[in-house]
Amino acid sequence: MKKNDFYTQFIIWILGISCGLGLSTANAQTPCLDPIDPIIISLSATEVTIQWTQPNPNPWNGYDYYLTQSSQVPNSNTTPTGTVTADNVTLNVQVGNTYRFYVRSNCGTVTGSVKGPWQGFLTFTPIPTGSGCAQAPYGLHPTTTFVPAYTQLPELINADAYAGEFCKVDVMANRQYEFTTDRSTDYITITNFNGSVVYAHGVNPVIYNSGTNDYEIRYYISANSMCLSQASERERYITARLVPSTTCPAPSNLTTTSISTTGAIANWVNNAPGVITSFQYYYSTSATAPNINATPSGTTTFTTFTLSGLSPNTTYYYWVRSICDQEYTQWIAGAPFTTQATAVTGCTTALYGQTPANVFVPACTGVPEIIATNMWAGNYSQIDILPNKTYTFTSSVGTDFITIRDNDTSMAYASGPTPLVWSSGANTARIKMFVYLNTSCSTQNVNRTTTITCQNAVTSCSSPSGLTINSVTANSVNATWTAGSPAPSNGYHYWIATTAATPNSATTPTGLTSTPSLTASGLAANTTYYLWVRANCGSTTSQWVFGTSFTTVGTSVGCTNAPNGQFPVATFTPACLGNDEVIVTNAYAGEYTVVAIQSNTQYTFKSSITSDYITITNSDASVVFTAGNTPLSWNSGSTTGTIRYYFHANAACATQNSDRTRYIACQATTPTCASPTGGSFSAITATTATASWNAASPAPATGYQVYLSTNATPPTASSTPLGTVTSNGALLSGLVAQTTYYVWVRSDCGTGQSSWILLGNFTTLAASAGCTTAVNGLYPAATFTPTCNGTTQIIANNAWTGEYSNITATVNTQYTFSSSVTADYITITNTDGSVIYAQGVTPLVWNSGSVNGILRYYLHNNANCASENVNRVRSISCTPSLGSTDWTLQPSFTAYPNPASDSVTITGTQPIQTLRVLNTLGQTIATFHVKSQTHYQWDCSHYPPGLYTLIIESDTSTQILRVVKQ
Repeated sequence: MKKNDFYTQFIIWILGISCGLGLSTANAQTPCLDPIDPIIISLSATEVTIQWTQPNPNPWNGYDYYLTQSSQVPNSNTTPTGTVTADNVTLNVQVGNTYRFYVRSNCGTVTGSVKGPWQGFLTFTPIPTGSGCAQAPYGLHPTTTFVPAYTQLPELINADAYAGEFCKVDVMANRQYEFTTDRSTDYITITNFNGSVVYAHGVNPVIYNSGTNDYEIRYYISANSMCLSQASERERYITARLVPSTTCPAPSNLTTTSISTTGAIANWVNNAPGVITSFQYYYSTSATAPNINATPSGTTTFTTFTLSGLSPNTTYYYWVRSICDQEYTQWIAGAPFTTQATAVTGCTTALYGQTPANVFVPACTGVPEIIATNMWAGNYSQIDILPNKTYTFTSSVGTDFITIRDNDTSMAYASGPTPLVWSSGANTARIKMFVYLNTSCSTQNVNRTTTITCQNAVTSCSSPSGLTINSVTANSVNATWTAGSPAPSNGYHYWIATTAATPNSATTPTGLTSTPSLTASGLAANTTYYLWVRANCGSTTSQWVFGTSFTTVGTSVGCTNAPNGQFPVATFTPACLGNDEVIVTNAYAGEYTVVAIQSNTQYTFKSSITSDYITITNSDASVVFTAGNTPLSWNSGSTTGTIRYYFHANAACATQNSDRTRYIACQATTPTCASPTGGSFSAITATTATASWNAASPAPATGYQVYLSTNATPPTASSTPLGTVTSNGALLSGLVAQTTYYVWVRSDCGTGQSSWILLGNFTTLAASAGCTTAVNGLYPAATFTPTCNGTTQIIANNAWTGEYSNITATVNTQYTFSSSVTADYITITNTDGSVIYAQGVTPLVWNSGSVNGILRYYLHNNANCASENVNRVRSISCTPSLGSTDWTLQPSFTAYPNPASDSVTITGTQPIQTLRVLNTLGQTIATFHVKSQTHYQWDCSHYPPGLYTLIIESDTSTQILRVVKQ
């Protein structure tokens, strides 16, 4: 519970008073520490409450505080407004005045007191009555600032919020936020970072447009507009989305053309030329829609973009949105498409040109339609086609050879003898139908009749089955089901309604989920709902499948009264074999049983009285996990230990002293391996970059696997990763200048891996980039030699931009160069500044490789090489890398070809003993014992494209070579 331990605080205060009265043998309190971080907790028209963190030890005589309307700073002779022994104070204020607040420690001695320096100031203006409730007698909860994921769906901040507290939320500029709780009568107030300015307020829900605000806000909850506090738990939500615009329309009519084995073209309509400045697009092999802050795959000013480097026989999803200066529309989904399995050749020239002269548009009635009666072998026809149709092309000459080609590119979709059948898939385009005499593309100026038959494509979209309700709360439900075979490409639609009417094909789904499970929130308490699910295969959907009905629990969320106490007295430990296990046959309604549970296990609780109401809580009933009528299912997830299993006669928590049988059934479930999310790149130089992502929840047991490529082709489940890291970030080194890299990451849970998640792409800087001007010269004059133990060491705390320092570097060491000004731009060069090794915004990470000796470490304001005479701290840290610092670099070995596709041949003047292969993370991924050969071939065909470091060891030397795998 969120309550102060008053007793403990009282004892500490008494001890402090005792010491101040001379009951301690000390002459004076040492040390005398200051109060920490005073903050405004509550602010109204007449009162302000200010709280601070007490130091350790506390001041013996408490704290002096000073409230003033003057801008004059108090000094040691200023008379305090008052003194308190607690860590907070509530003061009377008046509307219309602006106040400043200061606080200091009042430490004790035997003969008097010693005052610490005044801390502050806090400034605030009281909030007029009716302008919101920025009041929080229960303080800040949770303590961490919440950062929305921008899914445009409600995000749970915490499920144990009180009316009379606030939380902190990190908001972005030009976004709309909707603040809600699960109690419709709650009153919500949104303020600035310290609660002194109200941005929005009103009865739940409250909508706030951030405008230019791009910082932290406070989110207060009160029980009503009279600012009533209430120590009962409720769920606090936020929905983060784009600000709806009436002047910036979204793109429409998204179509896909020219779908080949490795590429496709997307097209759309610009609905406001002159207003829309550009478009962003995003594509993925996952059906999960990007959130509004997702890094786009690209930006274009045209109404089309070309995707290249795709994988054959792979389904892709894409989205497009409009940009109108600073406004963005929602992401609009195009139809998913599947690339061709193999490249098609055929005959794609036309000696006799086009016949007929006009474009043919099939009626798609399912019967053959005549295209031309005077077609020659060596002619082509232009035909408009539709997506998700099956076309049959025929010629009246039974030996003719037909090729279907894209009208805009030279890419062929299909070829073969008449009749030729082709499915258009997602293609919405104009095609060319070429007719030739045979596969040798022979021509013949003899008339033949060509026809086309168009009908709906035959698809199979298998329905899900085995829907199970796992848990039900007052406003949410969790359900799982068995996927159809094959699993649908676009996930599952679900529909939740309060009526039993079956949805039809035109029913708008309640939502979409990419996995065979869902957690739906925002439901009404004590209400019966009906759940249906169907497979979504992109162009088609399966039939709706009825799951079951369920009833949400009452607003009281379960029954935890137990006048009949615990029965039986012993803790029950189920065998978890999947069958019903009898706990007791003489249970009463109004008692509970303690049950030992395991994590990742599905439990079903059941009474022999079908109207009984069951509640499952934690070990002391302070948290309700689930509640509902028998039988009740619940998945323990990460919960272990003991729970309480309550029986009641109904949802009104009635008791009944009549026997019933209490059952439990349980079976272990397989925990999933959650994927990481997000993705960003920093410290990009010509040869290095740092990739970061959000940790998966729960965190994977073994860490994260990273995959790097110079093309956008996604890795498959069997692709070989570059290596594994245990943190949610990786340094990528040994990169090629001015090259675009694509990075994927997946969780490694030991027993399995998650799906690959594309972090995005970045382009390394040019090798000649950087700033080597130094208008302020060398500073400090002495060369700095860092101690490479991983600690951050200060070179100068009064450094300026436009100057450089000399640094002693050693081989095979990883250096991190940093400035206290986060926008500063760093350049690392050789001794005289003629060769640039690395450059980028602070902090800059660089691996020295074979570099040894004096470096120049330049600081500038930005990449434009600006300088200023303002102090900042220049720092450095370093650690040995690649596990060795004693490599002799001699030109004994060569490697070719470089770049390579399938293999690399290594030759040398000395016998090769060992070959080690390192990825861009600096990790050894392969070791070969060559056994004294001077000629060795490394098979790299199964490695992903990228840069690899080869460490070649002979009896007398070690050489490092870098090879690019295409």
